[in-house]
Amino acid sequence: MSGTSISSLVVRAQTGDRATYDRIVHRFQDMAVGYARSLLGDFHLAEDGAQEAFVGAWIEWPKQRDPAAFSGWFRRMVFMRCSRLQRRRHRAVERAGEEVLPLAAVDPGEVLASRDEKAWVLGAIGRLSEEERMATTLFYISAYSHPGNRRIFGFAGGDGQQLAALGP
Repeated sequence: MSGTSISSLVVRAQTGDRATYDRIVHRFQDMAVGYARSLLGDFHLAEDGAQEAFVGAWIEWPKQRDPAAFSGWFRRMVFMRCSRLQRRRHRAVERAGEEVLPLAAVDPGEVLASRDEKAWVLGAIGRLSEEERMATTLFYISAYSHPGNRRIFGFAGGDGQQLAALGP
């Protein structure tokens, strides 16, 4: 990002500078999608949540009083948008009542094995602490390093060895 601080970018974007806001979006998009994925458990919903958070951030600029606190403020924005998506999704599942299976010519055994494996992995990730879950998701989706995750979210302690033990 050529050394430009987030504070100076936020100040310029708050004046309505769309190009500067685009730079902020570019800088935070992987983090936003990764964090949203860790909250929602679904990549496509995570993209929706991140997009809604960026739109919300653009609308809510006047409430952002401390440009240096943008990262935390925006993280909260992603969290709120994802919570809203999660509530909507939960209501839709309650209304649907049943799971719809794909009609494609797929081996049912493979579908079940794939679901079991996905459920196992998501369960294992779900048992991690919130910090470890976010770091793991960001590492595998966006290739953020463990030290980079600590820097972005201000995580305390550890050198990432526990998360590194989960796999490549």
